[in-house]
Amino acid sequence: MSHWTKSKVKIKDRALLKKAAEKLGCTVEEGKTFHSSYAGDIKADMIISAKGGQAALQQNADGTYTVVIDNWCNPITDVVGQDCALLTREYTTELTKEQALLMGGVITSEQVLQDGSVEIEIAVL
Repeated sequence: MSHWTKSKVKIKDRALLKKAAEKLGCTVEEGKTFHSSYAGDIKADMIISAKGGQAALQQNADGTYTVVIDNWCNPITDVVGQDCALLTREYTTELTKEQALLMGGVITSEQVLQDGSVEIEIAVL
């Protein structure tokens, strides 16, 4: 039985998603086919792998990307979280830090809070 999930976070920057995945310890391959015993072969723009499991990044019609994962007995969920919640959190964190730096800010601290949210302190020079 499979439990397919598509991320709700619209991903616009593949490079930042790759950085977030690698920060979590995943390997990333571009332009591969994702194979699922349930759904068959799925064309993916990027395959994210860890612990013998995989998730796929697919481009949407509007140019954004969605992470697609089968949560059923997929060992990658230990790394990226159920429904890729940890991966999308890391992507959002990297995006926030990049935007802060582009606006002239400096990241002074970053920590994951007990509830799983991320607190980033930004100093403006």
